[in-house]
Amino acid sequence: MKPETLAKTGKSILRITAALAVIFGIPAVGYLLWRPGSSGPLPEFRNNAVWIGHGWLGDDGWFGRNKRGKDAFRNRKSIAALFEKLAANRITTVYPHLCPAQFDGRIAPYDDAQTERLLDAADRYGMKVVPWTGGILYESARPGDRKWKKNFIASMEELFGKHPGIALYCE
Repeated sequence: MKPETLAKTGKSILRITAALAVIFGIPAVGYLLWRPGSSGPLPEFRNNAVWIGHGWLGDDGWFGRNKRGKDAFRNRKSIAALFEKLAANRITTVYPHLCPAQFDGRIAPYDDAQTERLLDAADRYGMKVVPWTGGILYESARPGDRKWKKNFIASMEELFGKHPGIALYCE
């Protein structure tokens, strides 16, 4: 092989090696630095929020329909453990799942006693509770349908009336 060809080949191999190092090196370093599922607290922000599942507010029928046990949600120990973890992560607002709305606009059934237990715990930790209600637009949520909207508003007013500790909005 001629010396010029050897020099060009060497430069090409060096360039290819450098390109591969960049292409594979950056993701490799990112992967090494990434800590998925970290058990440490979240960074400090002004307002941290979290969505929690339907079982925290849902009525007894939900557990049967979804073949879930109530014990993980319906005792003070579970609620205390939840709020301890939320407080450790500086959560200020909790969005318990309470949707989709029913086809006539009423919100999903909920358990009054459980709602109060959850609100009491949130109050002890200085957190707001804003139920996540509504549903998929034009499927289970139809704000353009007057009857749906009337029923949705009435059921939300009933929820707020029975449970005044529920936050109406977040700042």
